[in-house]
Amino acid sequence: MLNLKSPIGTNYRVDPNDLMDTKRALSDRGYYDVPPHRGIDDWTDDATIAGI
Repeated sequence: MLNLKSPIGTNYRVDPNDLMDTKRALSDRGYYDVPPHRGIDDWTDDATIAGI
């Protein structure tokens, strides 16, 4: 289970740890391709939102 401290979206101030945990969970399930040049970071990108 993924427990977030705050909502994730383009119009929210996102907790960096929440965002990285979400990206890992999405990647593990095949909904997020980790960018090879950045890895899993705390930046909200279009691919994260699409994965959600």
